[in-house]
Formats: sequence, C-alpha cells, structure tokens
Amino acid sequence: MEIHRNIMSMNNNCCEALNILLHEPMAPIKDALRRSDYINQGKRAFEITKKLPGVTGFNKRDFVAVDAAHKDHLEVFNKHGDWICVADFDGTYNHAKTEQAKNGEPRRPLREG
Repeated sequence: MEIHRNIMSMNNNCCEALNILLHEPMAPIKDALRRSDYINQGKRAFEITKKLPGVTGFNKRDFVAVDAAHKDHLEVFNKHGDWICVADFDGTYNHAKTEQAKNGEPRRPLREG
C-alpha cells in the first residue's frame, strides 16, 4: 500500500505522516479527527468524533496517535486515556501488533501536553 511506503520513508516526522494519512483517498477517518490536548510519546493525539462504518480499530470518543517509534500504525486510547490497541491507518484493528504490544512493555496512558 502506497501510504505505508510513504510513511516508512519519513524521518521522525509524525505530523507529515498524519498529513499524508489525512490526504489519502482511502483514509476513512479524515473527517472524524479532532486535535486534542493530549500527547503520547511526544506525539499529538487526536479524538475520534463520530462512529465510522467499517472501522474496527477504534470508536467514537477514543483517541489515536501515530506510533512514535515505527510510524506505521496508530496507537489507540479510550476516553480515559488508557491504551487499548493498535490500529492500521485505514482504521482496522491490528491483532498481531496489539498482541505484541500487550506482551511487551506496559503502555503509558495519554498525558496532557
């Protein structure tokens, strides 16, 4: 997928990665994101403002942030700021990366920034 190649080739610029995500014609979440006051690992989190059909990785009132280390997926947090799962940029739940993350280091909740 073209979006993943573009994002993987970027040098530590999540804002640019998010801009590509928002301008991709396949991005179903574009109109449902609102910038929040929260950050995760130094990267801005965005609130999901409406329910999206076909999106399985997150729900309305969840928060998403581009993964700071890999920049190839979204970290998903609930409305309380607690980590839930990993989602791909198209909004689908990523089972493999979620299980890998659950078995790794404990996830930090979102914090105000």
